Formats: sequence, structure tokens, C-alpha cells
Amino acid sequence: MRYSISKISRIVGISTEAVRLYEKKGVVSPQRNSENGYRSFHTLDVGTLLRCRTYAQMGFSLDETAELINGTNVHDVHAPLSRQADAMEHEMEWHRRTLNRVRDLNRQILACEKDAGTFRIEAHPGIFQLDYRHNDAILDDEARMALYPEWSAWVPLSFVSLRFPLDALERGETEYYGGIGIMAEDAHFLGVAVNEYVRCLPAHLAVRGVLRIPGERRIRPEDFSDAFSFIRSSGLKPCGDPFTRMIVTVNRYTENFMRYYEMWIPVDSKMQQK
Repeated sequence: MRYSISKISRIVGISTEAVRLYEKKGVVSPQRNSENGYRSFHTLDVGTLLRCRTYAQMGFSLDETAELINGTNVHDVHAPLSRQADAMEHEMEWHRRTLNRVRDLNRQILACEKDAGTFRIEAHPGIFQLDYRHNDAILDDEARMALYPEWSAWVPLSFVSLRFPLDALERGETEYYGGIGIMAEDAHFLGVAVNEYVRCLPAHLAVRGVLRIPGERRIRPEDFSDAFSFIRSSGLKPCGDPFTRMIVTVNRYTENFMRYYEMWIPVDSKMQQK
């Protein structure tokens, strides 16, 4: 049985222009009426064009779809579908992690005002950080600069992170490293590894709190004073650089501008046991 181009396009749910494009790519080969030049399609072309739509929904391009339809053996079809399945699984995992990040951030935003100035002891999950600034100086060597676009493209899994050398804080000095941070579980998913530019702040027992910083001023050593007092009163001792993750800003460009940061200070668990 033969079908006109208008009928087969309606059955398959694509335009006649799309049918002609598939014909041009060698996916279907209609007969031509010698008298009027009209195309007629075989009944099997319905299945072929539906498979084309299937492959397109799977993410294959027009040229890739033509190769799949015209494969010379089953491996020609199996191998590309296997690669596409892997790519789709990776994309689904990306979306799952993004959804988790949205939910986690929203919980933090809702609680940040209440949590500001309060502290609790918990295990922080570990963070990888690519520093882009030391105090006011941008770290702009070429090899490091080449990493910034990729790390920035990983938002929302990447975020602004600040690290404060512990020894400087204990001397009352304002020193910090501004970086792009990624939580350890996301870093492993993204294939991030430690190198001369990327450091890992490993999972560790820590004191967690929220810093509430007004205006555009820097975070100062005194902003950690209450956290250090809590650490001492809990029989703990700081053992690593405090670091932060941006939660939210409100009232930007007004006199009520406020920034909220999630903060962790690694502590020595042995002190608590004594």
C-alpha cells in the first residue's frame, strides 16, 4: 500500500517539509509518479519515520538519525544508543543534584535569619575550592585563569566560597581567599581532583553557624568571635581554616544590604572526649 506525502505526514505527526528532509538524507525513498511527479510512500515508511521521531526525542541529530536508520548491522545501532543512554544518565544525575541544591539552598534561606549567631557541632561534608582571589588581589596566572570558566559553568553546584587562614584569625588579622567552591560529593561527580590550584578541605567535625554581614564590608576576625567562644565552651579546639558558602543577599544597593554566609570551623574531636 502506498501513501501520499500529506497522509504519511499526518499519520507520523510531522510536517511535509520534514518528510522531504528525511528523504534528502536517504532515510525514506518514495516512488515518483512519472506523470505528475507526486511522491508515494511505502507502508513500512510509517515505521521508519516513527523511529526517526524516536531517535530525535532521544537527542540524536538528523544526520545521526540517518546513520541509525541506515546502519549496516545491529552494532551500528546498539553502540550509539548505549553512548546516548550514558549521556542521558549523566544529565539526569546533573538535574537530580541541581534539584537537591535548590531544595538545600531554599531551606538555608528560610532559616538564615534564625540561625545567624547560633552554632552547632556537626560533620561538614568536605569542599573543593579553586581560589581566584587573595584579599584584594586577583590570582590571574594563565593556568589558573583557564580553570575559572569551567568551574563557573558548574553553577548551581559551584558557589562563592571564602577561606580564612586560622593562624591569621588567631592573630586578629583580616586575610582570606575568595574561591569557587564545590561540595565534595559533587566534585567527585564532576571529576574534580586536587592539583596545584585546587585544594580539598576534607570532611571533618566542625562547628557550623551563619554569619550575618551588613553592607559591603569584609568579613572580619571579630565576626568569628562568638563561634570561637562556642568552640571553647564546648571543650573543642579549632584545627583548620574556617570557610564559608554564600547563602543569600538581600536589599542589594540599599542601606539595608545584608549578606548571609554558611560557616564551618573544623574542630578537634579529641578535645571533646577529654
